[in-house]
Amino acid sequence: MYGKNPMPDGKAANRFKGIVRLDQASDEQLKAFDCGKTVLNNWLVTRARANDVNGGSRTYLLITGDDRVAGYFCLSNYALVHEEVKASVRRNMPNPIPATLLGRLAVSSELQGQDIGSSLLRYAVSLAVKVAEFTNSAVLVTEPIDESAFAFYRRFGFEPVKAGASLLMLRLHAVREIIGR
Repeated sequence: MYGKNPMPDGKAANRFKGIVRLDQASDEQLKAFDCGKTVLNNWLVTRARANDVNGGSRTYLLITGDDRVAGYFCLSNYALVHEEVKASVRRNMPNPIPATLLGRLAVSSELQGQDIGSSLLRYAVSLAVKVAEFTNSAVLVTEPIDESAFAFYRRFGFEPVKAGASLLMLRLHAVREIIGR
């Protein structure tokens, strides 16, 4: 699942230029993006650049062949204190536990249902694994915006950090084993 090429494949691959950092996109491209969730659209336009410049998070965009934003995600450093996670996660780990946060992930409304979210997630996971090589981040965490997003992440092996928690995690050592890093 995570060892696959993170870009959309098949016919879809020809429709995309690739995944780029936020600084390679114009404000007009960001403003034209609509995923159907106002909070995610607004964050991309009003917060993403400031976070990028100030070190709060790094945003990546999937750009279509006609230069539109097909989707985006952002990553940042994070930490989980032992009290926030189940015993099996905190065992033999420092307090706080080093983590990478997948803060946002969104796909343009017109492209939803075409596995683009899955492709963006695979790419985000691959970047988190690369970061972990340098920082020894133990988990990738995310807090889904709604039940649909919660179910999406669960399909990819994310699990609650503890019973009843809305914060989900993916253990990066397990992903490294899957993709052979």
